[in-house]
Amino acid sequence: MRKRELILKEVLNCKDIKKLDKSVFLKAWKAVYFLNPSLHPDDATNPEGGWPKRLKPLALEAFRRFKIGEFSEGDSYCYKEAVKGLEARRTLLNE
Repeated sequence: MRKRELILKEVLNCKDIKKLDKSVFLKAWKAVYFLNPSLHPDDATNPEGGWPKRLKPLALEAFRRFKIGEFSEGDSYCYKEAVKGLEARRTLLNE
């Protein structure tokens, strides 16, 4: 979990996330879902969607990349990462 937190922190500190390489941004985007499995990308612009303010710019950038064809639908909706995050938490609780 710590590795994903560091990846996300690094990208959140970036001055212009639009300039980030696709692979770097995608790692951070996947980290969002690993660390926050209850978030849904479609709710990012909804004030009641539960998205932390600091993560909303990442969601907007992910949708921009999807619209221009840089991201696939699978990249945009990282459900596998959310499941991995849930499984990691379950493992920690069972230790």
